[in-house]
Amino acid sequence: MPIAHTSNSADEFGFVEAVEIRRVSRQGAMRPLICYADDGACYFVKTFSPAGAWPQIVEWISARIGRKLGLPIPNYRQINISSALANAWNVTGKRSVEAGIGFGSQEVPLADECDAHQIKTLSPDAATQVLSYDWWIRNTDRTAKNPNLLWSRGESRHYLIDHEKAGADGDGADFWQSHILAAHEPWITNAIVSEMNGILSLLATIRDELPDEWTNTTDGISWFVSHLEQSIANAPARQWRPHE
Repeated sequence: MPIAHTSNSADEFGFVEAVEIRRVSRQGAMRPLICYADDGACYFVKTFSPAGAWPQIVEWISARIGRKLGLPIPNYRQINISSALANAWNVTGKRSVEAGIGFGSQEVPLADECDAHQIKTLSPDAATQVLSYDWWIRNTDRTAKNPNLLWSRGESRHYLIDHEKAGADGDGADFWQSHILAAHEPWITNAIVSEMNGILSLLATIRDELPDEWTNTTDGISWFVSHLEQSIANAPARQWRPHE
């Protein structure tokens, strides 16, 4: 089954305020909070941490360029958790929450994690899109054990989630050994390379979209953006060559 393209509407991203913390998710390495926001929607929120906001940064950049490529990534927001809301949660919550801006992925109703059969329903074109996108952002975290693909029973379509581990270092060997679609051919096409090149202008301004509290250090962001720019030219080699 093909991946239906999402529209690049104004509703895709933005900034909202969390108004209620429902619970901690049982899934995901970061155990995101499930929150309602003041736009009425429910989000899986990867919260701010003073120790570093790299997962939030790569989630934001990956979502922005993924949607530009027309991939089905749920609507996403920068979500502020106020001190009052965090303090109220911390009185009884089993996990302490820091106030600050997190990355929120909007809940997909009637969605389940894809099983092996549902992954096989991806059309060849859709599989090429997903594999090429993950290679571009250095995402090694789409494996048989952890596909990070949802199947919406309500919409009969796939969604891509959880790109917090994008920006992996190395030479790409782990990617080709572990990616759930690594055996798919072709893995990149001239049309996709052309689309990637068309997105490069977004990278020039994407740093300005990030909250100040995420960007106390910018070395990692500069490296990641430089990789995205350089790796398009390196695509035929199937490797993550240095961008220097």
